[in-house]
Amino acid sequence: MSILKRKDVVTLPNLQHNMTIVVATVCLHNLARERNDLLPGDDGSADEDGQPQHVANEEVDVGHGFLRPLHNTSSSLCTSPVRVVRRSFGATSEITNTDKVCGSCSVGYYGADCSPCQHRCKEGDCDKAEDTECPQGCLEGKRGIRCTENCNSACLDSCDCWNGDCHECEKGKYGPQCNKICDHCDDQGCDNEGYCIEDCVPGWSGDMCNIKVLDCDKCLNKNCNSSGFCLDGCMDRFWGSDCKRDCKSGCNGTICDQRTGYCFLGCVDQHYGPDCSQHCSKHCKRNPKTNKKDCNQSSGDCLWSCQRGWYLKNCTMPCNTNCVNNLCKLEDGKCKKGCKLGWFGSHCGRHCGNCSNDACDRDTGACSNGCKPGYYGEKCTVNCPDHCNSNTCDQGSGACHNGCKPGYYGGKCTVNCPDHCNDNTCDQDSGACPNGCKTGYYEEKCEKNCSTSCKNGNCESSFGKCNGCESGFHGHFCNLNCSANCREVNCIQENGACVNGCKDGYFGSNCNHPCSSNCKDSICSSDSGQCFKGCVSGWYGSLCNQSCFTCKDFRCHQLNGTCPDGCQPGSFGLKCDLKCSGNCKPREDETHYVYCEQKSGKCMNGCVPRKYGETCSKSCSKTCVGGTCYRSSGGCTNGCDTGWKGDFCDEVTTAKNCTDKVPWCQDYLNLCNDYPVHNAM
Repeated sequence: MSILKRKDVVTLPNLQHNMTIVVATVCLHNLARERNDLLPGDDGSADEDGQPQHVANEEVDVGHGFLRPLHNTSSSLCTSPVRVVRRSFGATSEITNTDKVCGSCSVGYYGADCSPCQHRCKEGDCDKAEDTECPQGCLEGKRGIRCTENCNSACLDSCDCWNGDCHECEKGKYGPQCNKICDHCDDQGCDNEGYCIEDCVPGWSGDMCNIKVLDCDKCLNKNCNSSGFCLDGCMDRFWGSDCKRDCKSGCNGTICDQRTGYCFLGCVDQHYGPDCSQHCSKHCKRNPKTNKKDCNQSSGDCLWSCQRGWYLKNCTMPCNTNCVNNLCKLEDGKCKKGCKLGWFGSHCGRHCGNCSNDACDRDTGACSNGCKPGYYGEKCTVNCPDHCNSNTCDQGSGACHNGCKPGYYGGKCTVNCPDHCNDNTCDQDSGACPNGCKTGYYEEKCEKNCSTSCKNGNCESSFGKCNGCESGFHGHFCNLNCSANCREVNCIQENGACVNGCKDGYFGSNCNHPCSSNCKDSICSSDSGQCFKGCVSGWYGSLCNQSCFTCKDFRCHQLNGTCPDGCQPGSFGLKCDLKCSGNCKPREDETHYVYCEQKSGKCMNGCVPRKYGETCSKSCSKTCVGGTCYRSSGGCTNGCDTGWKGDFCDEVTTAKNCTDKVPWCQDYLNLCNDYPVHNAM
């Protein structure tokens, strides 16, 4: 394969689209060997213009299926990075990322991506271009042509780089790969060829300690085979296939069976068992004739029963020391004459508990005479509750029949008295506090807090009624605020009445009524609300709640409301509370106000047309010419309409050119119309 130089171009023919790789001073031979799945051919070709698309020192993208990813390396190790460009239908596109492909590597690095040699090669040096071999050999523990394989774990430190043979084996191992074991050398071990350095362990011989030493000393006639099996049997006092096991000392004549070790001549005195290795119990009774503690040589059962205090056939189990006179039955150990005081059960092994006088039923353990103080239950094994008075309780239930210690209640005095009972005492049954509550609490068990507004936090124990309130509160529980309008914000507990009266501007027992805004300076009596400084203009009355805006200048008497200076236009009367007649003629000035006399209501500027009288309440005759009449009498001032006569034009005259019917004629039209007869007034 040829090596391409600077500005050479390679086309990848097997890719789906035509792609050109431009190389700047890179050996594509090496690149192809490291990534042979990506460069199946190496036939070079240039682009259609003959100019490569090379940009020196750019980063290379090896994704998108064109190149497998490379390890990132320091840019200082790459002398000539390259990039990949893709051509499709005459268009060129670049693919970029952070991986690098290097044309040549510094010392200590190899391959297209300049991987380090230091982790496997000696002196950190390796072939940079071709097979990445380590010319100086491998690091300790590495082997193989590329130093990538590990030495056998049994090698001491290092091995041959080419075949893996260990230079030295760990103790106890030998062979080229140190995979063989020298079993029978002493603790000095063997060399790499398996020869023992010092001696063999007992029973073995030879340079490699692999020859077993035979011992026939205990064989009869010292005759044994290569396996150590005694061919003629054993000498006296020995048994086993190699006759190295001793017959037991209890054998009669110290002779035993070669295969089993059993004593076929029986046992010496006070021994038993097949090999006579077991001793008769020392608690067997002595033979009255021989004075020996004999037992059956097969079972070990005592031939003459047991000494006092022991039972079973072999007399190996002691009677319970709580048996009376230490006597128990031979077959099962049950006490023959009952139990010592304080114990019960067939073997007298169970304690009577805390029975009074330590006496209990032998069979059940029940304390028939009651319990010692502090215990209860049938057998008096349960502690009385800790807080029973006198540490005594009912034997059956454990209830504290003498009451509870201070601070507790309940049948067994296990419940704490409420925290706030006086003297820390409470009723044993209910837990109620008989001596009342500590300051700040109330109710049967003193579990509720007195109102924080109770004076000094104190309240009545039963219902929580405060024994006085803190300043600013009232009510049974001092849960109601005194009126903010109380002077010094202090009030009576029962009704909330302000003790020191009201702030300026308010009245009433609770000072919850504002003084009338019509009081001068908004000040009034705390009790009645009367404006003792009088009223502002326009108002009168004790509470200044009645208006006198119709008085001239809004001035009126503070008590009765009369207007001393007269009335506003349009009003009359002592209080100017009457309206002038609407028929009064307005004053002919810019105001056009209507004036009438204060006392009589007489219109001061006359009447409007067609009205007369002092208050202009009467109407002029309709038959007066122009509807005008004298104000005082009502007589028509300008005469009568045609067809009428008299001072008030209330008399009918004969009509002209009219029918015989009663006429009503409009003279200016000179027409007669029929109208029903009516009073012209």
